[in-house]
Amino acid sequence: MWKWNNKKIAYVSILIAASVVFVIIGSKLFAITTFPSFKVAFGGLPIKITGFLFGPLIGSITGVIADLLSFALMPTYYHPIYTFIMAMSGFVPGVVYLIMAKKERSVNFHFFVTLFVLIICGVGLFIGIQMIPQSTLAAVKSPIKTKWMLQLLACGGIALLGVVHIVLRFINKPKLFKMVAPIILFTVILEIHNSLMTPLADSQSLNLSYGAAYVGHLFTSPIKLLSNVTIISLTYKIVAPLINNKLSNTYDDESGKRERNIYVCGPTVYNTPHIGNLRPIITFDIYIRSLRSRGIKVNFMHNITDIDDKIIKKSIEENVAESEISKRYTKVYLDLLKKANVEKPTNMPLVTKNIKGIVSFIKELENKGVAYEVNGNVYFSVTSQNNYGIVSNRKLDEMRMESSKDKRNPADFALWKKTTEGVLFDSPWGKGRPGWHTECAYFVYKSGGKTLDMHGGGIDLIFPHHENENAQFQALLGKKITNEWKHTGHINVDGTKMSKSLGNVMDADDFFKNYNPSILRLLFLTTSPTAPINLSTQMIDATTKKYEQLLKAYSQAQLNEKIDIKNETISSHVSNWEFSKVMEILNGNLKAFNSGKKEVSKELLANLLLLGLTTKNDKISNVNKKNYKKWINARKNKNYKLADKLRKELQNTRLI
Repeated sequence: MWKWNNKKIAYVSILIAASVVFVIIGSKLFAITTFPSFKVAFGGLPIKITGFLFGPLIGSITGVIADLLSFALMPTYYHPIYTFIMAMSGFVPGVVYLIMAKKERSVNFHFFVTLFVLIICGVGLFIGIQMIPQSTLAAVKSPIKTKWMLQLLACGGIALLGVVHIVLRFINKPKLFKMVAPIILFTVILEIHNSLMTPLADSQSLNLSYGAAYVGHLFTSPIKLLSNVTIISLTYKIVAPLINNKLSNTYDDESGKRERNIYVCGPTVYNTPHIGNLRPIITFDIYIRSLRSRGIKVNFMHNITDIDDKIIKKSIEENVAESEISKRYTKVYLDLLKKANVEKPTNMPLVTKNIKGIVSFIKELENKGVAYEVNGNVYFSVTSQNNYGIVSNRKLDEMRMESSKDKRNPADFALWKKTTEGVLFDSPWGKGRPGWHTECAYFVYKSGGKTLDMHGGGIDLIFPHHENENAQFQALLGKKITNEWKHTGHINVDGTKMSKSLGNVMDADDFFKNYNPSILRLLFLTTSPTAPINLSTQMIDATTKKYEQLLKAYSQAQLNEKIDIKNETISSHVSNWEFSKVMEILNGNLKAFNSGKKEVSKELLANLLLLGLTTKNDKISNVNKKNYKKWINARKNKNYKLADKLRKELQNTRLI
């Protein structure tokens, strides 16, 4: 439901005023605009914008008010049909918005629906002109005396809009196209509607024949079509972001795609993860939820490195097989993700299940001449790539790398490592294991060889891991591995990065034993995802307090509204990684709800669920809702015995 606030009321008032002012100024500058049909054309522009911004109800009401005000301030000709036309000027754009823009339809949906309507309207106009008697056309004072000249003029305007529509579709600017296509759609619909309705009113209020008024309207049709689309588009582009960003400011609108391929590097499973290890996956879970809430399909891959030197070292220390270590800590990791309310990734490949594919991948790099074998080790030649360093913004000649007699360049990295320790795998170069950087590159390659929409991980993976991933993928396929990189910042303790090697870690499992897992998610939301978090006891305590306030409000809000995950505004901010604005909205929801504004209940419920801060397990049962109402009535009726009994039953529900 559209919600009133002072800013939106102000904008509606301004647009009503603009409609009236347009009519008054137009009448002073051009005498012809005193004719009602031209008043509709001038005054209808702000009304169409209003409908497209605020929906059909507000648009139609605004049209009626504007028409009556303009007549009251400048009385000329009047007919109720003119007021109806102004109401439709707001209603039709509002309906088009609901159908095309609100549900964030695909580019193709915009293209084919608008093209279909253009064709239908063009054919309808053509037939309408053919039905005009020649005598009517001859009686009109105009240089256009034949139907074909009128066809060329009137239908030419629609045809020209069709050309603009098609050109915009294929210039690779989906955001612009998805804004203009609905405007073209409702402009054409209204022009056809007005060309039929306006002459009806003109013929009654101006003593004109319907045919003459209809032909007169058609003379200016192309100008009105093009000027309407241009003016409305430019105005909407300026005004819309100031109000509620309906068609702008979303990642989906920038790319025009309805599907995302996202990859986030997973853990090496040799130990219990600390909370810093969970920051990338929880942050991306929030991001992916926002995309899915808008109907965007997300293919999310998150690998598990289940063979590595660290795993082998751990297995030797415990005198058990590497597989036992990797299985144990894979389970620990997956259990933590479940506790943290992380939605299961689409694909979670294991390295040990893909050795043959990785070997083939390395062999292809070797055949390309970008990899070379020395003593059973295979290295990638970084000098084979002119843009090596593009991901980390480093220059090869400035990199300080550990040299080796086997490497041609100190920066060359291992694709296959010869070893005698731990589990070994067969390869054309002898027994060994794949290099860490090769695993992720292969998984992206295996998923179809397409460039990802986004690749993420912790900030410490930028170099060398992500740099080396990109180098391999580009060397083999001639294109970058991803269109966008996103790296989450470190978690610092006393100004120092949280690290197992430094011994200053806070195990995620221990954190979840002491705090609700959603507190960690909320803690990540309080800081920009790419910035470091300087963790302290005070910060955790403050986040815990905020979470308890939100959870209590979430419980109480369920008494007023059903839970719905849809919320375009907060989803837009998440998609743009604007976590500070997300927190502003949450804090605003909480403040409004606690001050008694229960109408914010639905938005609060949607926001908390969309962000993953609450689950379906936090839902208040119907029994408790009924008991809460009974408790309220018992207190009101001074039945204190029943009230005390119900209070005890409700104490753990956060409803009181």
